[in-house]
This record gives sequence, C-alpha cells and structure tokens, in this order.
Amino acid sequence: MTEKEKMLRQMLYDANNDTDLIEERKAAKDLCYDFNHLRPSDTAGQQRIMRQLLGRTAGDSFCIIAPFCCVYAPMPMWRYSAE
Repeated sequence: MTEKEKMLRQMLYDANNDTDLIEERKAAKDLCYDFNHLRPSDTAGQQRIMRQLLGRTAGDSFCIIAPFCCVYAPMPMWRYSAE
C-alpha cells in the first residue's frame, strides 16, 4: 500500500516518503501562491484556481477570500453536501 493510499484511508502515513505526495504538495503550494496573488477583482481567476485546488465545488457560485492555504491539490478529503 502506498503512502497516499494510507492517507486516503485515514491511516498513519509518511508524507515525506512518497514522491507522488511530495509533488502534489508542491502543486498545491504553487496554486495557493497564484490564488493569493490575484487581484481581488479577478473573481474568474479565483474560481478557476479554487476548482483546481478543491477538485470540485457544490455549485457555480462561491467565494473564498485570500489568503488561502492547503496541503494537497485536489484536496483528497474534501466532502460537501449539495443540499
């Protein structure tokens, strides 16, 4: 079982001993950096990056205000209710 599989199953895992997890963290940091440096008026850019970070959203309209930080992209534990 890979470290990522352990993480997704909410088991103990070594985040620094898995090249996939290391690369996903780097990608998430880059996307967070890009998001946090957008102009506040660039809502389309903000939503585009958030969809990359979150993997999916419950609807078309949402608002997340910088600064934003996450560890992995897309966020593997993301759960939401579309009610």
